[in-house]
Amino acid sequence: MAILATASAPEGEAVFRRWNQMGQAHYQRLGVESHAVPVRVRPDADERSHVEAVRSASMVFFSGGDPGHLRRTLLGSDLLRAIVEMVSRGGVYGGCSAGAMVVGEPLEDGAGITARALGHGL
Repeated sequence: MAILATASAPEGEAVFRRWNQMGQAHYQRLGVESHAVPVRVRPDADERSHVEAVRSASMVFFSGGDPGHLRRTLLGSDLLRAIVEMVSRGGVYGGCSAGAMVVGEPLEDGAGITARALGHGL
């Protein structure tokens, strides 16, 4: 399972690391092997190693944070395509707060721009 704390990246490196550590500790307690995928900004979402980490996962979990940042980071990315592929083959998308918001109805990014990141009903 892949843990992505992308939405927390604007809050700084310490917060980003904390979200990843909390996710890994949570899944370790459940006996689930997990790894953090360090996608902080849009160019990271096209990095081959990150895309492959998600493509080979059976579940992705997105942390809380800034939903607008998460949406802008994912839109049009190879990572988003890998997530959609993973879900369409039966994988699981999980998220908390911002990580859950981006899969719902259209999201306003704070600048009055509304768009869908993953699409309703994913």
